[in-house]
Amino acid sequence: MFGYGPLEKSILDRSQTHMLQILEQNGTRCLKFDKSGLYPLDFALGWSYGLRKLVEVGYEVKYALQLAISLGDLESAHILLEAKGFALATEPLVLQETSKSKDEALQRLVIDSLKNRRQRLRSLALATLFDQEIGDSALLQEKVLDEKASDVWNRLIKKGIHVPRELHPGFLPTIFCFVASYSSTKFLDALYETGFESVDGANKSIATPLLILLCRENPWRSRNGYDLVKWFIDRQASLNFTAEWSFPTVLFYFAIAYSKSTRIPCQRTATFLKALVPPTTSVCDPLGSDGCSCHCSSLNGCLPIHKIWTCDPLEMNHEKCRLVTKTWLETCVEEWFQLCGLNETQIALQYREICRLEIFDRLGMAHTCCTYGEKMKIIRRTMDEDKQMQLQEEDFDLAKQLNLVMEAYERMRRGYVGDFRCFWNLWWLKVDEILPELSPEERCRCKGLGRYRNDFSVMLEEKAKLLSEKRAKIEADALRRKGYYGSDFLDVIRLHFSDCGSNS
Repeated sequence: MFGYGPLEKSILDRSQTHMLQILEQNGTRCLKFDKSGLYPLDFALGWSYGLRKLVEVGYEVKYALQLAISLGDLESAHILLEAKGFALATEPLVLQETSKSKDEALQRLVIDSLKNRRQRLRSLALATLFDQEIGDSALLQEKVLDEKASDVWNRLIKKGIHVPRELHPGFLPTIFCFVASYSSTKFLDALYETGFESVDGANKSIATPLLILLCRENPWRSRNGYDLVKWFIDRQASLNFTAEWSFPTVLFYFAIAYSKSTRIPCQRTATFLKALVPPTTSVCDPLGSDGCSCHCSSLNGCLPIHKIWTCDPLEMNHEKCRLVTKTWLETCVEEWFQLCGLNETQIALQYREICRLEIFDRLGMAHTCCTYGEKMKIIRRTMDEDKQMQLQEEDFDLAKQLNLVMEAYERMRRGYVGDFRCFWNLWWLKVDEILPELSPEERCRCKGLGRYRNDFSVMLEEKAKLLSEKRAKIEADALRRKGYYGSDFLDVIRLHFSDCGSNS
């Protein structure tokens, strides 16, 4: 027995004796699932004779195989892997269980079994398909058939060639799509060294293993998440993504992780980002946008920095947003710029976008940009186009005000001679006079409320109304102090920023 205590072993011994009697008297027809939910094969682990008998008559092996792997039962795993018709590549949970095992011999057994199946599939294709059907070169491009495996299988089936079930290549774009946050990089190394080298897969528009890891696993939260992400980066995995539900580059995911860690400090995440953000910035454009149509950006979509400056409305917890001020956010983005190693030109462009985003929020405009919160996953969600158009039409006049303020920003920036930090501070002193700074709860897209509350929608509506009324009074008082109250706000902007462009 492998991994069982004395009491467990005693129970299993009696179960195996009972099954042996049934096998000898009635064959296997009477064996059904145990009332506990366990399978007969689970009780047969470590019992070679009974296990082989049950496998021979066609009992499902995948669950027992997972258990054998978790227990380190090499002999049982070997028997189960030889089961006729068992397609190992269609069972990512088996591969995940193997990937966290510390038994190198067991890992090697699974990898060799997987490789053997792929070699047999390729040999069958080379023997039965013509060059024009798939091409010998395509079949031989990979050391071990992987990203081309599904295409090979489908062509063989379409041609009517009998292909043993155990050779089914599975439904993953590449074998590495099984990777989970607890997977061992040693197992990935062993796969790669065996010849499984496709770390992206054939169809990048669906997903790559790295993208799946970033979206599904939030690897910065796991103990070996850094090692896994670094493993893919070191093997030249694509850091740009094209799936409909993904952000375009890995920097967006790192920015989201950074944003979360600033609100709820996590040393593991900080260490993760400090090591991985700098090298990825040299590959991914930090000014690359996500292509959304929200007016909060002037660069054809939001940048990674947008994920730091604003919270996501789909996040469950917004209590920490009650501490978020503009000064605090400025400290965060400065640290992000240092992490990314941006030059002065890149920083200036990003500050311009931050300025636009801040003015957008102070004007009370509606965001139509992409959101991403989904419990523990990060899935990009795009607003319905009709809803986007409706909100932007409602903000038509506000958009004019936004553009007018940004024109003033550009004039003042061009005319200012001196340190950018001094300019930045002077600019906001000027803006504050007609568009006062937002309070943390105004800034939060959920107004500091937790989405887990049963009365969230009602509370959000009530609080948004209360904050809006309070905001209107603050803005009116500011305009009165400057003598602008009662004037059209476009005229206020023109007059207030009329001196921008000088260094005074």
